[in-house]
Amino acid sequence: MALGSEMLGAAQGDEPVLAAAVAECALLVARLAFFDLDGFERQALNAFRTAEAGVAHAKDHSLAVAVAAHQAFVPGFDERLADARPFLVAAERQWRNSGHHPLVRAWLHCVSAEIYARNEQVTESRRHLKQAEDYLAKSDGTAPLWMDFFDSSRFAGFAGNTALLAGRFDEAIAWLQQSLESLGAGSGKQRSVLLLDLAAAHAAESPEHAVELAIKACDQLEQAPYRMAVARLPRVHAALSTAPTGGMLVDRTHELLRTQRAIEP
Repeated sequence: MALGSEMLGAAQGDEPVLAAAVAECALLVARLAFFDLDGFERQALNAFRTAEAGVAHAKDHSLAVAVAAHQAFVPGFDERLADARPFLVAAERQWRNSGHHPLVRAWLHCVSAEIYARNEQVTESRRHLKQAEDYLAKSDGTAPLWMDFFDSSRFAGFAGNTALLAGRFDEAIAWLQQSLESLGAGSGKQRSVLLLDLAAAHAAESPEHAVELAIKACDQLEQAPYRMAVARLPRVHAALSTAPTGGMLVDRTHELLRTQRAIEP
């Protein structure tokens, strides 16, 4: 990423291909630093700034949608909706100037739906989720090459998580199970997220099954560590604190966290 930025700074005139490559690389670094790793938010913010500069040089509006919407996650997950909104507005504006890929638009609505749900704006979250579903129905599956993180199974995951955050557990279970069943073999990190969300959704009515799901998620996390999944564990623990087998989950989680600390650089 640093080399690409240096090359971009030294380039004579417009270099849209190089600029787009730098932006894609920086966005990937930002995603890894924010979603996968714990304690790397500063690196994520720096990478986002590089990605912003790259898309500005490349004049790639679709990629600019991805950069702005990903930036919205940072304050959005921290329950700072006022700080997240400008990024969502910027992403919306970039999409209107882009090639109008329905799949990109569906993903953008999913991002908005999750951020609003995390900030207890249930009506607005459901509105965006419905719009995401409408745009997904219009899509023929084509999207920019860099967009490998969203499809119909990921939409179901977003829908399940937003329903869970709103306390609609039966609806959440249906969506999350659909997403889990349609995930590809290489989606281990997302699998752990879905298993933990399913555990939280089942906790009230089927606590023993919820514990089984959460332990499966811990097994998956041992193979593919993922910060966004680990961050869900406290909510699952709280929901299962009185379950007869809840202690098994506590023991498995402590074992998982000891293992992850041992392999951290």
